[in-house]
Amino acid sequence: MTSSRRKGLRRKKEREGWEEENKRLGTWKVHCLDSKTKLNGRIADLEADYDELKEKYEGVEVELEDLKGCIIQEHINGFQKGVR
Repeated sequence: MTSSRRKGLRRKKEREGWEEENKRLGTWKVHCLDSKTKLNGRIADLEADYDELKEKYEGVEVELEDLKGCIIQEHINGFQKGVR
């Protein structure tokens, strides 16, 4: 075998090795991008859930304050009736 033929075979093997490595890295890149997309979707879902729970909490908080005011007023009315 001539030296130029050996160099050609060596280059071909190197190129095949690089092509395999490139495919492997490409697969990991796709996997990472898929994971990132899924994670971003999950974050968006959690943020929406958080906003919904926050709105419910604020509504319940206002309702409890109203009930507390009503209870206090009922005690005042009962006390005033007892004093008369």
